[in-house]
Amino acid sequence: MGSLFTILHMSSNALGAFQQAMNVTANNTANASTPGYAKQVAQFESQPFDTQLAVGGGVAYGGTVDTRDQYAEQNVRQRVSDQGQATQESTQYTSLQAVFQIDGQSGISLAFNAFFNAFSALTTTPNDSSLRQNALDSAQQVAQAFNQSINQLDQVSQGVQQDLTAQVGQVNQIAQQIASINQQIEENAGAATDPGLSANMSQALEQLSQYADVSAVKQDNGTVNVSVGQASLVSGDTALPLQLVPGAGQMVLEDSQGNDVSQGLQSGSLKAVLNMTSSVMPATVASLNQLAQSFATAVNGALEEGVDQTGIPQGNLQAQDLFTFGAANGAAATISVNPLTTSQLALAAPAAAGGNAIAVQVANLQQATNLIPGQAQTLSQNYASLVAQVGQMVSNAQNDQTTTESLTAQAQSARQSVQGVSLDEEAMNLLEYQRGYEAMSKFVQVIDEITLELINDMVQ
Repeated sequence: MGSLFTILHMSSNALGAFQQAMNVTANNTANASTPGYAKQVAQFESQPFDTQLAVGGGVAYGGTVDTRDQYAEQNVRQRVSDQGQATQESTQYTSLQAVFQIDGQSGISLAFNAFFNAFSALTTTPNDSSLRQNALDSAQQVAQAFNQSINQLDQVSQGVQQDLTAQVGQVNQIAQQIASINQQIEENAGAATDPGLSANMSQALEQLSQYADVSAVKQDNGTVNVSVGQASLVSGDTALPLQLVPGAGQMVLEDSQGNDVSQGLQSGSLKAVLNMTSSVMPATVASLNQLAQSFATAVNGALEEGVDQTGIPQGNLQAQDLFTFGAANGAAATISVNPLTTSQLALAAPAAAGGNAIAVQVANLQQATNLIPGQAQTLSQNYASLVAQVGQMVSNAQNDQTTTESLTAQAQSARQSVQGVSLDEEAMNLLEYQRGYEAMSKFVQVIDEITLELINDMVQ
């Protein structure tokens, strides 16, 4: 009887093991599409076998193995971070490109052409009042084109700032989610191996990666400490939120200790936004201001050498320059046209009143290559270079976006092959476990029948 009881105990262990394994398979199947879920593999453990001690051997359930591969996870997070940066750059550079037109049909390019064409027409008939009015109108068109462009840049800048604020909020929200998961692990030791919490942690880290490069370090108690760039974001069950504080002309992103975060970021959409606010936008605005100031200064300088139709030197009436601007507040934003009459345009040289000498000088500024300090370009060429730079940034960002999307897909596919759930594999496992369970059930049934026969024989 002792041997029969030993066999029954062995059979019970085996039945329990196969039942647990089928539960694992069912859980895998149910979570096949759950973001962040890693396949769990049921383990079986051999039991000791010793006939002298009546230890019957057999098999028992040995728990599960989590197939999560930390290298594959980190690879996906890095690719997601690269993609986040490229996508953000593509979006914001495309918005920037919309400000600048080089087709000659609108914007500063059209205004420059119209202005210099108007003064070219005055070189033949400098005293034609309609042509003079056309020159004044074209000057107004140039000023408006600069004003409009700088206003559009301000709108782009505001959009980028809104993106920055929203993304910092998202980062802090995800940090709080991770801290909450860590708290659950701290409060329950078994939670550290819970596949559901593990999936939530993986998904949170991947979402966080689109904003910045993420470093996740697992602690001995199962919690995960998280950093973005060089800034600590989560320590145990405590979230350490990032914060935006006013800086020199822009918002500065700081960690919870007041350290500037921007220099430590290597990738992610936050890096793209911060680069846009600290570098790209200021450089673009500065280039536009320099162009506006150089243009206005050159035109005013030429006209100041002339006399108007009444013979009054324009140089004696600098308050009546064609253009006015405030360099301290940005020439592109402040450039405007003084309210001159057509007769006040100083198109003639003092020695040849009624002539066209100054009109020729102004018209020739279109081909001048020494108007912008440090550059050997015409005004139109300088504007074209600025537009080309923006266009190149857009092209590079779009190419990077395509490349990073492909690399992200490859990384996710590689991770899926290691830790993803295969329904075909789970179906085969379930069939195997069911057959094992049925076999052991049949074995128990046979032992039960033998036991009954032995009892009957003893009773008789």
